[in-house]
Amino acid sequence: MPSFSLLASMQNFTQYLVPLFFAILAFGVLITVHEFGHFLFCKLFKVHTPTFSIGFGPTIIDHVFGRTNFRLALIPLGGYVEIAGMDEPGQGKQQHAQSTASDSFANKSWWQKALIILGGITGNLIFAHLLLTFLIQQGFIKQWCTSTRIAYIKESSKNGSLQKGDKILRLNEEDVQNQPQKVYRILAAAKKQNQQSIEVTYERENNRKKTAFILEKKPNANPNATTELCLLLEQNKQSLKDAAIKAFFAITSISKLILKSMGNMVMQRDASAFSGPVGIIQTTTKAAQEGALYFLFFVAIISINLAIFNLLPLPILDGGQLLIITLESLSGKSLSEKARAAIANLCWLLFLLLIIFATYQDIKKIFGW
Repeated sequence: MPSFSLLASMQNFTQYLVPLFFAILAFGVLITVHEFGHFLFCKLFKVHTPTFSIGFGPTIIDHVFGRTNFRLALIPLGGYVEIAGMDEPGQGKQQHAQSTASDSFANKSWWQKALIILGGITGNLIFAHLLLTFLIQQGFIKQWCTSTRIAYIKESSKNGSLQKGDKILRLNEEDVQNQPQKVYRILAAAKKQNQQSIEVTYERENNRKKTAFILEKKPNANPNATTELCLLLEQNKQSLKDAAIKAFFAITSISKLILKSMGNMVMQRDASAFSGPVGIIQTTTKAAQEGALYFLFFVAIISINLAIFNLLPLPILDGGQLLIITLESLSGKSLSEKARAAIANLCWLLFLLLIIFATYQDIKKIFGW
């Protein structure tokens, strides 16, 4: 018996370890995508980039391509691109930070500097758009589906004469044709209200029929879970063009929700929804356990979060860097190294305290404190 128990424990550990690996990998990929956005705009404007690091800590392997030393470091939870002529306090030793050569950041116009700074945010948004385009094309994001045709129905349910392939037209005389979300909402509401059954008008082989759909009762069940409604509707696959267009709307919707959540945290002083690295990795691990498409969707959301977060006007973030170069351009004067270092050190201190607080919040959620 102990050997079976040990084997089961090892299997459970492996089932968690693999998603955890993908969660950490995803975090590293998002940082790399962000830095690669800066890197591409640097190349576009012929700005020297001495180092491009994937990860941080001890170097595992490195190689020089052109004039850039690409390195892979041991810890995959970060990365950076060193930009000649761009001094970033708190970023470690930067041999080319004070460069004023023609190929330095300092020697470029305001709009070129702005695009280089915004390159990371652009990279994250493009990456999120690619992921969402794929997911919408595959029919994963149900918001863009229009089919009410049954793709799966539980065999053991008392579903009258409903079968796979039937198209649902009405529920209790309410029109739901081509509105799958409305179907799920009505069924969930009926289940929550403890209704015994619901009348379904459906179409099969161009014939319209009616039947009573019995709503199953399940102890302690979540009435909003579609998997407990005994049926699932097919998911429409989209053309690449339509999916790409709808991905823009998806990013807009997700961004509004993120900004609203951030606003609520500030205005209502509610930090319950705030997560740090521990919480993000834990949630990403859970998403990976749900399947590849769920995982990719969550990675897209984090990528959008990362883009919005970097727009905050803090000097250690892209938004703050953009604010500084804009003020310097308008005033015609550059901040002194001492002033820049003091501002950056203060921001790093506040950022560190924020990470500690977020980690504390994550631990409270994990242990239910």
